[in-house]
Amino acid sequence: MKHCVIPTVWLPLLLFVSCSFRMSREEAIEYFGPGVEPRFEHYAVDGLEMHYVETGLREEGAPLIVFVHGSPGSWSAFRDYLKDSELRSAARLVAVDRPGFGQSNPGQPEPSLKRQAELLSPVLRIPNARCILVGHSLGGPVIVRMAMDYPEQVQGLVIVAGSVDPDQERLEWYHKLADYRVVRWILPRDWDVSNQEILPLAGELQEMLPLWTQVRAPTLLVHGDEDGLVPYANVAFAVAQLTNASARVVRVEQGDHFILWSREELVRDAALALLRGESPDGRLSAR
Repeated sequence: MKHCVIPTVWLPLLLFVSCSFRMSREEAIEYFGPGVEPRFEHYAVDGLEMHYVETGLREEGAPLIVFVHGSPGSWSAFRDYLKDSELRSAARLVAVDRPGFGQSNPGQPEPSLKRQAELLSPVLRIPNARCILVGHSLGGPVIVRMAMDYPEQVQGLVIVAGSVDPDQERLEWYHKLADYRVVRWILPRDWDVSNQEILPLAGELQEMLPLWTQVRAPTLLVHGDEDGLVPYANVAFAVAQLTNASARVVRVEQGDHFILWSREELVRDAALALLRGESPDGRLSAR
């Protein structure tokens, strides 16, 4: 996987994504408009302050959909999902800031996927009838780790362009260059945090290998077959590992890494299908 500090044609797009999906509370309220009332929530774990934004149903026991962003990123990568009227009428929607990003202990990387899952686990305890996790890019292995460590609280996974295969994680020279103190000093904060969690990612994914049997949540994998950042081969790996969970692949033909935004309807419909308890068995192709 090639995230962060990429000297290729992807760099302008990544700069756009990492910078455009960053919103203040005031900007968010204006963006959502009068028909949506976002709730900005904080909680503490071991002295670390975590942050998420919530819309949708409020009543206790309502279904819950939790969105987990990639690297770099923030909760607002899912702002259109939080605003979507169909999703808001079906579930309580929660978009988190992962550790080190947004307002969740900003600037302090957390390379351990196990620890990231632990820090995000309190959102799973929001009283709900059914909890679906949606993760994009590096958010993919984070939600898988959450399903491994908290299987009783996770009823479905939607992995969007997820980087889950350790064999696909090859560090490039620029990842190592960006680890030098002087380079870290001049990098934008979010990009430094991103690089610090990418450097050990292959080892983190290796550590997860014997734990895949603990994933029992039905899983939908949405992935572009022309993803130049997280290869499509990640899909076959995930399907092979999900021996105790039903899985379906939504192959997006000519889709790139940014299908989270360009094919939003596929991700939304995948989450709603799992919310309804539909079996994900089978294989689909999306154009």
